[in-house]
Order: sequence, then structure tokens, then C-alpha cells
Amino acid sequence: MGKVIEQLIRVNRKASSILGIKSSIVKANFYFNEVSRRQRIAESYYRGIMPYLDRKPLTKDQIDAIHQVWHSREGMYDIKWFEFFNSLHPTIGTEVCYFTPFDYWLTYMDTYLVPPEKSKVIDDKNLYDMLFTEVKQPKTVLHIASGIYMDETYGPLSDREAVEHCQAAGNIVIKSANGSCGGGGISFWNAEKDSHDDLERLLHRGGDYVVQELVHQHPVMASLCSTSCNTIRMLSYVSGQKSKAVTAYVRFGKEGSRVDNGSAGGYMATINDDGVILNNAVDFKNQKTDISKTYDGSRVIPNYKKCQELAERIAFKIAPFCRAISWDFAIDENSDPVLIEVNLGLTSMQFFQWINGPVMKDYIPDLLDEMPAERFPKNAFTDFVLRSINR
Repeated sequence: MGKVIEQLIRVNRKASSILGIKSSIVKANFYFNEVSRRQRIAESYYRGIMPYLDRKPLTKDQIDAIHQVWHSREGMYDIKWFEFFNSLHPTIGTEVCYFTPFDYWLTYMDTYLVPPEKSKVIDDKNLYDMLFTEVKQPKTVLHIASGIYMDETYGPLSDREAVEHCQAAGNIVIKSANGSCGGGGISFWNAEKDSHDDLERLLHRGGDYVVQELVHQHPVMASLCSTSCNTIRMLSYVSGQKSKAVTAYVRFGKEGSRVDNGSAGGYMATINDDGVILNNAVDFKNQKTDISKTYDGSRVIPNYKKCQELAERIAFKIAPFCRAISWDFAIDENSDPVLIEVNLGLTSMQFFQWINGPVMKDYIPDLLDEMPAERFPKNAFTDFVLRSINR
């Protein structure tokens, strides 16, 4: 009996050793793939924007203030991001310490607040009609998922019926249901301008899509750009039993563009607490434009407070999957907020902070206490290799 027990112990030790090695390989694979991918994304934003800024180096007082807030995370972020935000907000002073370095946000905070393994389950535009019933959305013409055509109530449709639904709607937008960003995966079809073959091609190209009628936007929003559906991007944050619409900015396209994304040449502008769009807007190259000339009358976004209330309320519905959410709201011709998109993960924190300053100032100390100090495997050598590759 003793020999049997000894044999079992040896087998167990061997299995544990193998499992330990496997676990280490899995962690290393994740580190060099997902973490590296997120660091590369952050680096690409830095390289894309920093050349257009007037660089303002950090002072000793600013560096000391940064250390006081972020001392437990030094080595896990690049201090150049504080210089980046200092250059964007040259009068910020020692308050620069309350910015969140974008590489740290993207690699650690974003994945902590919006765990990819959970959020990906619901990050699908074809689910919006089920998930967000309490908020107005563009009228759905068609759901396309796994090669199946469905109507707005998820009833099955034949290929012919799917085409007929789109033709009856007349003027539609076709959006990739998942995995799109920067205005990618969006197509338009107009029965008066485009052919039947064009529609067939768009519907049969493969992939998951949602087909919607276009939103007729309010004159205040349309005056920003008449050719794009302009939106309010709003950040909500759930902490404990509280949900807060933390900050927002308005996005609008360049005249002639169909989308409002900055990567497509669009602009971002500040919204104050009363929903007033401020005059100076900026594009991805930090080129500023005075938008006051585009307005004929009020610059107050109708029902801006309702957008905030909706974001705070419906955030709780998906809080188990994600606690930091970027919502895109349009305002229709009836002044109603219309939910266009829910952005889960890769939250636009670099742009919220660019436009509105250190927006997470009130939450950073508690969040740093809440989060594990080392969310992912920490290794000085691998960090050095990753940063060297990114440079």
C-alpha cells in the first residue's frame, strides 16, 4: 500500500509540474500577444498625434506629483504619456498626475474593468435590440448572423425576403456587428442611387451585420456636418452601486464624409455640463477649427441630460460584463437620444482626456487600491523587449 501511495505522489508531482509549465506558457503567450498588442495600439496613437503637439516637458514638481499617485505602478507605464497630456493641456500644472497614462489604461485598467473574456460575449450589434429595449435605436431592417437573415424581431427570413426588406427601407446603413472600429465595416445603400446588384453583394459578402434605417438628426447636430451622423461619445463608469456619466464630447465628420470618426478626418469638440457645444473643435492632427460659424441659433444639444441619465441607467444592465463603457448617442429630429453604438473595451480614454482633461481624477485613487498591483505577469526583461520592439 505504501508503494502505491508513493507512486501516486510521484505522478501527482509530475502532473503538477507539467501543469505549472503549461500555465507559464499560457501566461507568456498572453503577455507577448494580448499585452503586446495593446501596448502597440497605445504606441501607435502616441506616434500618430505627438508630432503635431508643441512638446512641453514635465517639471520636477509635476514628476513628484505623478510619483505620489502612481508610485505603486511605476514600471508598468511610460511617463511620456504624462508629457503627452501636459503638452495638450499646458496650464494643467501638478494636476497632470491625475491623467491616466494611456498605455497603462489600455493594458491594465481597461482589461480589468472590461474583461475581454466576458465583454466579447455581448459585444455584438445584433444583440442591441434585445439588450437595450429602454432606449431608442435606429430602426432595424435586418439582422445577419452566421449566414442567417432575420427581421427586427429576430424572425427568420429567406434571401429574397431579406433583399425585399432592404429595398422597402430604401436608404440603409449596413454595419459590421462586431470587431469594427474607426468607422470601418460600415456601408451604405440607397435604392435611388445604387443598384440591385450592389445590394446583393453587400448582403452576401459573408460575416455578421446589422442593417438599419438612417437616423434623421436634429438641426443642432446636423449643423456640425450635414453628411455624417454626428454623435455624443459618453463615458460611463460603474463603481459599487453607483453609475456615473463621467464625461463626453461630440464627434462630427468632415463635410462630405458619411462617418463622424476622427480616423476618417472627423472632429471632436467639448460639451459643457449644460450640453452646450463649445466653439473649438480638434481633429486627430490637433488642427483646431472654430465651429461657431456652422450654427444658426442654439448650440445646446437637445436632451443632453437624458443622454447622461440613459447611460447611467443602462450601464447597470451590462455591469457584470463591463464597468467602463463608451456610448455613442445621436439626437434625432424629435430631440430624442438614439443609441448608435456601445463600445466595450479599448475605451477611448486617450480622447476623453485629450478633450476634457483628467476625467478619471475622482476615481483613480480608489481604482488603484482596488486593482491588483500586477494584473499580468511582470517581468523586467519582457517589458524591456516589448518596449524596444514598440520603439
